[in-house]
Amino acid sequence: MSKLFAVISVVLLLTTGVAARAQADMAREGVTSNGLCGLALTGYPLCAERLNLSATGGYGYTESIGQVEGSHHRLGGSLGGAIVPLPWLAVALRLDGRLDLHPNDARGKDLTGTGDPRIFVRAGRMLGRDVSLGGEGVLWFPGAEAPSFEPKATSVDLKALVAWRSPTLPFSLLGHVGVRLDQSANSAPEDLARLRPGDRLALGLSDSHAVLLALGSSVRVHPQGELFGELALDLLVGEDAPEFAGSPMRAAVGGRAFVSEAISLELSGTIAFQQRPSLAPTAPLVPIEPRVSIALGLRYAFDLHPPKPVVVAPVEPPREPEPAFATVTGVLLDDQGAPLPDVRVVLRAAGSERESVTDAEGRYTFADVPVGPATLESSAMGFELTRWEVDVRPNLAPLAARPLSAKGNAGTLRVLARTFTSEPLAASIQIRDTRGRKVAFEQTDAQGRYELELPPGEYVVLISAPGYRPHRRAVRIERYAVAILNVDLSAEK
Repeated sequence: MSKLFAVISVVLLLTTGVAARAQADMAREGVTSNGLCGLALTGYPLCAERLNLSATGGYGYTESIGQVEGSHHRLGGSLGGAIVPLPWLAVALRLDGRLDLHPNDARGKDLTGTGDPRIFVRAGRMLGRDVSLGGEGVLWFPGAEAPSFEPKATSVDLKALVAWRSPTLPFSLLGHVGVRLDQSANSAPEDLARLRPGDRLALGLSDSHAVLLALGSSVRVHPQGELFGELALDLLVGEDAPEFAGSPMRAAVGGRAFVSEAISLELSGTIAFQQRPSLAPTAPLVPIEPRVSIALGLRYAFDLHPPKPVVVAPVEPPREPEPAFATVTGVLLDDQGAPLPDVRVVLRAAGSERESVTDAEGRYTFADVPVGPATLESSAMGFELTRWEVDVRPNLAPLAARPLSAKGNAGTLRVLARTFTSEPLAASIQIRDTRGRKVAFEQTDAQGRYELELPPGEYVVLISAPGYRPHRRAVRIERYAVAILNVDLSAEK
């Protein structure tokens, strides 16, 4: 027992001391020989949603026992596969096989082999952020040879699992407690009493049920590496059970290297502290594990829900802001297609009104017009009033030439009254025909302007204003034409 406590102390000092210094990430979990997450002898209640494949091979050594002369050698291996379809549920299958080379007993050397399948079902949940609880059921189908199946030998393990992860260090503790309803002895040969001691040592069968206890810890010593240590006891119970020291008990230490997101390698060693039972022909069957064993494992994981690739939308270069104003320009024509000068054009847009007059080529222009709908209206003596809509857009092209419709055969008299200093003058306008009859009597506007349509003919225009000398002028009005009369009145002395 002193050796047992010494190994326990070494394992705990190793894991605790390294955990205090490690600063690595524990997001990735290791995988055991059955494909489920865990260490070598213990498992986590919850696993990542993955499909795991596991292959393990190893060698075990057992010293000579009783009538078994010389050492006993075991080559063992397992293939495991596990699927975690839901965050709380995992299912696994493991196929174990071994070859036992027996020592030189009375009948000489002997080589035997056997294989056992096991089915694992595990479920768990989180309790808070750091603690998880769960349960595991295992069906074991031991047989006399490989492959073989003995239904009456089917054995069941039922375990409660617990795990705790440190919130500040890359360190975790996990363990289990459970029972094994062991029926494996029913697969033993019928002539068990005649079995040679070396073969009996290699059976691995039991006449007793067991209480299962285990405790383990792991620590990340590198983002790509992990160390672990474990203690496990299968306490045999029942009428045929040996004393406490005769129950299988073991300690394991090991490490993992995470080669990539999918592949990991594992190396572990196990020491058994069990007091060796009797191998007498009539003694109860007790499983005997190798005193020392070493195992090498290869694990491969497939994510069931791989992260979707992040699609980065191309970044478009910033667009130049579109101008908020534009220039509106166009040409007005008469009914013969000739340009119409001196036509008054009014533009209404964004609640404001602006005015322009066509030039000698009949062109009108409005600069800095707000983008949006606008209305244009033209008025010219002898032509119908014309109104049209325009959708003002940035970089607006010149509008199409627009002909105006003539009305009647009248001409236009346009008067501008000013002082000799070129200031607008409010004046009275009196128009008479050649017989002296008064045709019109009007006032100019504040700008000194006056406009009137008249039938073609000769007229006399009298312009007067208080404080200024009156002015008299004869004009001739022609069809569709504009007669312009600009007068500068001089002040009375």
